[in-house]
Amino acid sequence: MRQMMFGNQRQANDGRLGQLTTTGRKPAQARGQRVNQVEVRRALQRRRSPAYMQALAHMDQLGNVQDPRQLQQLQAAVQAEFGQDVLQVPGFPQLQGLVGPCYLGGTYDVHTLDLALNIVQHFHADEALPAPLQKARTLAACRSYAFIEVYTDFCCCVDEGGTVTILED
Repeated sequence: MRQMMFGNQRQANDGRLGQLTTTGRKPAQARGQRVNQVEVRRALQRRRSPAYMQALAHMDQLGNVQDPRQLQQLQAAVQAEFGQDVLQVPGFPQLQGLVGPCYLGGTYDVHTLDLALNIVQHFHADEALPAPLQKARTLAACRSYAFIEVYTDFCCCVDEGGTVTILED
């Protein structure tokens, strides 16, 4: 992976990544246009909101079998952060899931939240992650980032403060 961009931009007015372009105009869909890949890339590079960071900070506390309400809260946090504009742009790499460092101890090194944002699973160091998430394992296990958002062609590495670094595959 090579480093492509650093995200030091300020958060959008309402905290949703998919709801404000970098020019401060209304979202592209509200203007009757399709969201383009440049807008999506800029949106993904923005600092993550404190609410999103807080919701994902509790992911490590969940086991393999969760309370459906906890999963709904995680799903709602992701939807609130990104909105549909960013998550479903035709032809743009799609979110595959999230990988974060695991602090359960023992031989656990990472945990994941799957593509459907339904299953939080903790993995031992000798267990393979699902194929699309495996590329983020080393980044998550080194604990330099709070979590890694895995997309089909790149990863968004999010530090504890919400700053994003995009790494191309």
